[in-house]
Amino acid sequence: MNLPTPLMTLAEATEKHTQLKLLHKVVRGVLLEIRDRQGYIALGFASFEEYGEKEWGYSKSHIHRLATAEEIQQSLSPIGDLEISESQLRPLGKVPKAARDEIYQQAKAEAEEQGKALTAKAVDVAVNNYLEKLNTAQTTIVGIESELQHTTSQLKHLDNLYQHQSKDVDKVIKEHSALVEEFNELEASIDAKAEKIADEKVAENQKAMQQQLDAEVARVEAENQAKIDEQKDIIARLKNTIAQTTQAENKVERDERYLADLQEEIDEANAALKKLTIENNDATAAKRTNHAYTGIAKALANDTKEYIDDINNISHLVDENGNPIPLYPLTADSKDYLQEVALVLSNAAQFIKHLASYEAK
Repeated sequence: MNLPTPLMTLAEATEKHTQLKLLHKVVRGVLLEIRDRQGYIALGFASFEEYGEKEWGYSKSHIHRLATAEEIQQSLSPIGDLEISESQLRPLGKVPKAARDEIYQQAKAEAEEQGKALTAKAVDVAVNNYLEKLNTAQTTIVGIESELQHTTSQLKHLDNLYQHQSKDVDKVIKEHSALVEEFNELEASIDAKAEKIADEKVAENQKAMQQQLDAEVARVEAENQAKIDEQKDIIARLKNTIAQTTQAENKVERDERYLADLQEEIDEANAALKKLTIENNDATAAKRTNHAYTGIAKALANDTKEYIDDINNISHLVDENGNPIPLYPLTADSKDYLQEVALVLSNAAQFIKHLASYEAK
């Protein structure tokens, strides 16, 4: 019966982990020695990379990283048997050996102050900061050296000038005066040319700005003219609508007068009919009655047809695009009046129909 393998205690796991880390340190140290002393050749391999790949399955870059990591760690101050990971040692390969230990200790101290474990990223940041400072210092040194060379060149030039002036001071003074005068003339000429160029540039800019302004004004005027034309067209259509509406209102007034006159004629006809009824045996009265009936009916038919045509014309008003022009809503008084007129016309129609179908007994 196989018993289950007991789990490691913390102490056991720590011990095994330490052994493994020491073993890695030993592996890196041995690989470094095989690389530097060319032990791979004695073992029958053409290169250190071939040895690592065929013997240990390491890639070319990995086996070099292991050996280089050990080389970098050995360049640091003595730190006992503690092994630094390859990822933390790798950034230190970018800096000189003399600076590696200081950079590593600085990154380690900063991690301890923050209460964090040291990481490869923290070491890389410290290396980059060092390289940045180093580049700045080198740039400063190069600048100082350049200034020093320039100063030396100037001193040499001044010394030569002094030697020359010592030989012929008067000649140098005259030449200097001539150079100063020539320089002043040249400076005045340059100032005049610069002023002329500036004036031409200003004029050119003003011309371009004026052209842009003119174009913008033309564009705005065109847009406004289009809007003005559109408003004029709308106003014309509204005036036409108002005129047609006014005409319709005038027709309504005439209709009112006509209906009043018609009602008066009907009242007169009724009175005449009453009078003629008394004289129904008189042939002249019968003719007058027929004439009255026929005249009223004809007048009513003709006038009604004319006003119906006017109403149809008003109801079919259209604008220039063929769209119907809506009439204004009728008021309650207008509706009541039209109902009365319709009732009068209906009664008149019934009365005329009755007369047309009447036969004397």
